[in-house]
Formats: sequence, structure tokens, C-alpha cells
Amino acid sequence: MGVRNLLIALLVLYFGFACAFIAVTPYRTAGCLPVVGMQPDIGAPDERQHTNYIRHIAQTGGLPVFAAASPDFYETYQSHQPPLYYLVATPIELITGPNDRAEKWGLRLVNVLFGALVVLGTFTGIRRFTGNEVVALFSAAFVGLMPMFLALSAAVTNDVLLFLIGTALMNLIGRAWERGWHLSECLVCGAVVGLGLLTKTTSLLFLPVAALGMFAIRDRRPRIGGVISAVALALLISLPWLIRNQNLYGDPLAIGAFREASVGNLPYDVAVERLGGPLAYWFSFVAVCALQGIWGVFGYFDIAFPSAVYWTLAAFGAVALVGYFLRLRVSTGPERKFHWLALTMIFFVVLGFIAYNRSYFQVQGRYLYPGIFALASVAGFGLFGLAAGKETVFRKLASVWIAVLLMLDIYAVAWLLPVTFSVMEACK
Repeated sequence: MGVRNLLIALLVLYFGFACAFIAVTPYRTAGCLPVVGMQPDIGAPDERQHTNYIRHIAQTGGLPVFAAASPDFYETYQSHQPPLYYLVATPIELITGPNDRAEKWGLRLVNVLFGALVVLGTFTGIRRFTGNEVVALFSAAFVGLMPMFLALSAAVTNDVLLFLIGTALMNLIGRAWERGWHLSECLVCGAVVGLGLLTKTTSLLFLPVAALGMFAIRDRRPRIGGVISAVALALLISLPWLIRNQNLYGDPLAIGAFREASVGNLPYDVAVERLGGPLAYWFSFVAVCALQGIWGVFGYFDIAFPSAVYWTLAAFGAVALVGYFLRLRVSTGPERKFHWLALTMIFFVVLGFIAYNRSYFQVQGRYLYPGIFALASVAGFGLFGLAAGKETVFRKLASVWIAVLLMLDIYAVAWLLPVTFSVMEACK
């Protein structure tokens, strides 16, 4: 099969598995979570609250206002979030109405579409940066068949749009490195950054990536007017939201509201004390749980694969990381610059994750997914480095990894999730 046909087959597989995750994950369903007991929602994390945000816009025509003292705080604790994802999803809500079954499929399929664009954007971006179609195809498969990515794509959440913003930014930088940072590229960059700020505050982590993308290649750098235009457009797009936050919450990024919304999370100091000190906290819990969560820990971070699966995947990842640095050592030209750009994205996403866990114990792997494009490139070029650049060997290694991901996806949707969720629901 040619690369184009393989890409189409990948997107079909992605769509099929995402729909399977939609089918087996409860929607606005009560049950017993293992640690906290009876809860009004046991499906995807915070999905009920994200849906309530969309319902509010559809029913009132306005955005919700976060209030920590509200008697319905449990239902509204996501009301501080930037509005872009919810505005995009509102037309679907207007069609489906608050009919749980229609709403479940309609709203969740919005993110399936966004996820498909992330998969496609991973392929086009890596191919554009490096010219390596086979690595680009595997990296796209790594994203599209990752169990955690499928679970997120099958949920109502603003996370997947954020992943798409990051992927779009990397594709834009790749195009600008080919053509130069003309005014049109600068304006598109400003628009992407502005839309990112309207999607999730985490998009601030993309700003150093955008800056490096603009100035990394000496003969492709933008003129000062282009940079000013990009900044001005980003501010123009996001300014109404920033002003609203300032008026409502006293700061443009609504950080205070975010902290109040996180009141149910375990504070850093308490977590360190309970878990045995800073070293145990960071290395025995945060790092381990985050690495597991990258591959897949479902529900409210309480449905996991058997530990042997994570050990196997950790070994795969460690070997691929060795291969990546072997490849980085011998890479030259545009590919080498791309690797440093990808590592910059990973660095700032990890930095943001560490900063979050300096405030609250919050180890879900999805918080590292804003860098999914870069993580996928590390996986792809890691295998390529292990294969010493030999395409035949690379294809064999890639086939093994894809087979493992497929088996995990089948296991998750055919047994792990339906069985576990049925047990949770049965305790009502």
C-alpha cells in the first residue's frame, strides 16, 4: 500500500476505535469510583461540567460566570475556561438538545473530528519539516492509535482542540521554514496563538515554540513589522476574553478562578507529606503516574491496564528514546533544527506540568498531550534511529509497535472499560 492509502486506513482505524470508546464510556452516569465512592459522573474526567458549559451557552446565549461559592459548584467548576471549544460545540447542542443519547454522540464526535485533524496534522507537519514520509506516517499512527488519545477524542473536553492548536502551530512553522516568514505566515501565526488563548490558558506554553520557530533559521526570519502584526492579531483575538476575566475575576488569565476551581485537588504540601517527602512525590508518584497516563489511564484516572503492560511500554519508550538521541546525533540541516524545535515544545509542556504539580497533585498524562505532535516525532525518529536510518528495518519495528497499540485498544474497548464501568454502575 502507498503512503496515501495507509494514511486513509489509519484514519479509518482511528475513527472506528474512537467510536468504540464513545460507545463504552458512560455519559452523565452515576456510579461508584474506587477511591471517592458514589459520584454523579463516572465517565470521562470533567465531561459533565464541560457539557454543562455548552448547555449554558445554548440555553442562554451567553457565557457562564464562575462562582466558587455557587451551590451548584460541582456542575459549574469548569465555567472559568476560555470559550472557543464550547462555542464551536454549541451548534451541535442546539441540534441535539439535552437528549443524553443524541448529545453524547453529537458532542463527542466534535472531538473525534478534531482528533482526526491532529493525526493528519502530525503526518503533514513531520513530512514537511523532514521530508521523511515513513516516519511521519508512523508518528501519525502513534498519535491516532494511542489509547489515551482515543479516550480523550471520544469525550467532551476542550483538551483536543488545544492539541489541534499546537499541531497547527507546528505545521505553520514548517511551512514558514520552507517559504520564509512573510506577512501572511506571521498573521496566521498570530491567529493561531490568539485562538489558543481562547481555547485554554495552557496554550501560553506554545509562545516560546512560536518564538523559536520565527527566529531559528537566519535567512527565514520575519521582519519586525511581521512580528508586530502577529502579536497585535493574537491580542486582538484574545483581548475581549482577557478584559472580561479582568472585570469578573480580577486578573486577565483567571488564574485565581482556576485555583478556586481546583479546590478538590490534593495540595502540593499535603501530597508531599502523605507520599513520603519530595523525592517520593516526584519520582515514585508524579513521574510514574504521568508516564502511565500518557499511554492510558481511563475514567477519573482510576481504570488502568495491568502493571505488566506499563512496564512493557516503559521498556519500549526507553529504547525508542535511546534511538532518538542516536538519530539526533547524526541528523543535519532542517531535520536537526526540527528536533530542537520539538524538544523545545516538550520542554515547556513538561515545565508546565511540573509547575501544576507544584501546586496540586495532578498527574494525569493528558496534561502532557499539548506536546503530542513533538512526542510523536520523538517516537518516530526514535525507531528510525534504532534502525540506523534503514527503512526496511524501521518498517518492521514500526509494525511491532503499531500491533501493540492495536492490541491495547482492542483490550480497552472490548473488555477493560465495559467490565469496569459496569461494575461502577452496578453499585448504585
